[in-house]
Amino acid sequence: MNIITPEKTDKQFLEKIEKESGQNLTACNQCGKCTAGCPIAGFFDIMPHEVMRSLQWGLKDDLLNSHFIWLCVNCMACRERCPREISVSEVADALRREAVKEGVKPAEPDVATFHKNFMGVITMNGRLHEVMLTALQNVFTFKPFKDAMLGVGLFLKGRLKLLPGRIKDAGFLKLISGRLKKN
Repeated sequence: MNIITPEKTDKQFLEKIEKESGQNLTACNQCGKCTAGCPIAGFFDIMPHEVMRSLQWGLKDDLLNSHFIWLCVNCMACRERCPREISVSEVADALRREAVKEGVKPAEPDVATFHKNFMGVITMNGRLHEVMLTALQNVFTFKPFKDAMLGVGLFLKGRLKLLPGRIKDAGFLKLISGRLKKN
């Protein structure tokens, strides 16, 4: 049982995440429809409606250390079901960015590595290149040959390109990415 004490709460955190996510977090009335509609709620340590209540209570440490912020797949089922049109997915994104800013060790390191690799591949090529993303993910999670046979099969069937496609103005994308990293 998690006992809430004044030392564990941070009331300014609610305002910060509300601003960062663009969601009206105090409007949540705990109906639970976000949790009921979430296709992966069974994998979370904190359910979507509990995330909202934890924010209202200012439980910053619990949220930034949760598995939820790394596992949310941003399907937006929460927003579709919410009578207040709150997107818990947007909240998860804001919490994840805040955890990274504050140097909180990710509760799901492989997922955090995937996010970093995904954005790195997009920034480098201007689009996703599955071979590069898979190779980076496997190397950084210390499983270098994990998908090797699957990749060979896809390549032999012509379903996988070894070299990435390029976009016309990749330099512009790198400029945007650099500005985003500064913020």
